[in-house]
Amino acid sequence: MASICIVVAVPSTINAFLINHILYLSKNFDVTIVGNSIEEQLVGIPDNVKLQSIAIQRDIAILSDLKALFALFKFLRKKRFDLVLSVTPKAGLLGSLASCFCRVPIRLHWFTGQVWVTQKGFKRTLLKTLDKLIAACTTHQLVDSQSQLNFLESECVVKPGKAITLGDGSISGVNISRFVFNTEQRKALREKLSIGPKDKVILFLGRLNRDKGVYDLISAFKSLDKLVNIHLVLVGPDEGNIESSVDFSRNKNLKVHFVGHTSTPESWLSVADVFCLPSYREGFGSSVIEAASVGLPSVVSRIYGLTDAVEENVTGLMHEAGDVDDLRTKLEVLLLNDDLRIELGRNALLRVQNNFSQDRISGLFLDYVNSLFLAYK
Repeated sequence: MASICIVVAVPSTINAFLINHILYLSKNFDVTIVGNSIEEQLVGIPDNVKLQSIAIQRDIAILSDLKALFALFKFLRKKRFDLVLSVTPKAGLLGSLASCFCRVPIRLHWFTGQVWVTQKGFKRTLLKTLDKLIAACTTHQLVDSQSQLNFLESECVVKPGKAITLGDGSISGVNISRFVFNTEQRKALREKLSIGPKDKVILFLGRLNRDKGVYDLISAFKSLDKLVNIHLVLVGPDEGNIESSVDFSRNKNLKVHFVGHTSTPESWLSVADVFCLPSYREGFGSSVIEAASVGLPSVVSRIYGLTDAVEENVTGLMHEAGDVDDLRTKLEVLLLNDDLRIELGRNALLRVQNNFSQDRISGLFLDYVNSLFLAYK
């Protein structure tokens, strides 16, 4: 049986994106997962999948990175895997280098967005160069959206024809049996936040920081003060300390709710009427198709990645990234036009069911991996 090693920095990458892929792979291959404290935090992993903890830090830390690279090199050389898959930048860098040094036959990296897109100067050049190194050290690359793939080719990060996108994009698709509209959850969570049954709710789901456009969203929401009975619900870890840094003193009646991290995002999506992701960088925008699976239309920035997650004027509306007035206008359109909002939400749901179910994406991924082994033989 052919052997596959999946390298990640943190277990949350597996839990969020790769569980279903691993279920598929484990039926056909000998699978091992490598990551930081990987044996402690994974859920739903098949019993036949092996786990190996190597201290791969998510952030740059030269000494610990070198130690992790050496440990990974020794492990890969000992196990002699047929294929190594890496996901996320740090795991990609260490995994591609170690597997290249060990001459693993099939070396695959999955690009899921570029941190350096919003950077400038030396830091942008450095991080972009590291992505180029990942591409140079791997034999194949996946990219989780076609628009991102086009960008990477235009920036000479990947060579034309060497990388592909599976289906219509997304690294994992959506569990459409989990992400469904729930009337009871909508009622209970709205009551928890003192949101009326007829009030309109804009919801953001993800890490709260500047790159995600959360400051722009709050500014746009403030300018919607002429509309009554609207709420902004922000769900996710506040990485940028946004709640404490935004001045609400002039808008004391502003209905902004910081929920924090949740393990049940599907419940919070049921609370909303409009989903919003005004991000400055995305590989694809998984939260957008999760919202669509609940029947929500989206307002998103017109950037690569999100242009694949949303079909403009069909499943949602787009605004220019960083343009708060444009964002406010698009939100206002959906908040005031019930028929349009409902129509776009229905279209979004149908598009997810047809194109982005997790089983469809996992099936495409398994077919792709099988094709790599057939080509290698």
